[in-house]
Amino acid sequence: MTFNKTRAKHNLLALWGKVIRARDKKCQWCGRKEGKLDGHHIISKSRCSYSGMFDLNNGVCLCFRCHRIRMESHSVEYRDWVMGWLHDKNLDYYQLRQTYEGAKTYFNKETYEIKKKIMEKILEELTEKPKKKERKKKC
Repeated sequence: MTFNKTRAKHNLLALWGKVIRARDKKCQWCGRKEGKLDGHHIISKSRCSYSGMFDLNNGVCLCFRCHRIRMESHSVEYRDWVMGWLHDKNLDYYQLRQTYEGAKTYFNKETYEIKKKIMEKILEELTEKPKKKERKKKC
């Protein structure tokens, strides 16, 4: 079977979104937990190399409503919020943008498999339920 780059990219973006939602657990802008939550690229996919497109530092969980407002308005309020959110994570918007836009990365079957395994492992760790501690029996 030949490697389908478009399908692989789509599948990896879907997995990326699951990891972002599992990591953040709620809309990072308004705090909403219920309803449809989206993984949102801070540096847009159109500006990123493949490294930035699948990097978890380039993602934030937003509810459908906040995601739409951000996509339609490109507001100063959103920009300021993103800068603060990234600062809290010890990340810099301009550094991320420079890294993602300038990187010459290639997307092939090997890089797909590596990124997929990494994200699946992270997702597994984020969604793993904590084990109950065994109680010691009193004698």
